[in-house]
Amino acid sequence: NSDAKVFEVQIQVSQGDTILRPSMTTSNNIIAGTVKNVLHIPLECIHSQGDSLTFVYKKTAGAIVKQQVKTGQTNENEAVITSGLAENEEVYLSIPEDAEKKEIIFLTPAKKPKLTSQK
Repeated sequence: NSDAKVFEVQIQVSQGDTILRPSMTTSNNIIAGTVKNVLHIPLECIHSQGDSLTFVYKKTAGAIVKQQVKTGQTNENEAVITSGLAENEEVYLSIPEDAEKKEIIFLTPAKKPKLTSQK
């Protein structure tokens, strides 16, 4: 493969195996980190508007909603959703028909306490 990138690395194998030999060539996946107990969806579900507004097309009872979401960690396939969706909500992988005309439902900003002055 002409697009392949080759890196020479040294590893330390904690549990040896007789099939591993010095100077072998291998293909590897490197797990840089894992996350547990998070909501994640395919990257194809996430759309953007402007520089930082991300949203999904969410399926609700008889309607399509354009829902703003905030994302966390991503990899080449999926993104962690930190707000805007809940477990078991359904989102579309592709843009539904006529959905682009819908208004985005924005995340509710945190309410600031009212400041009152005493006289």
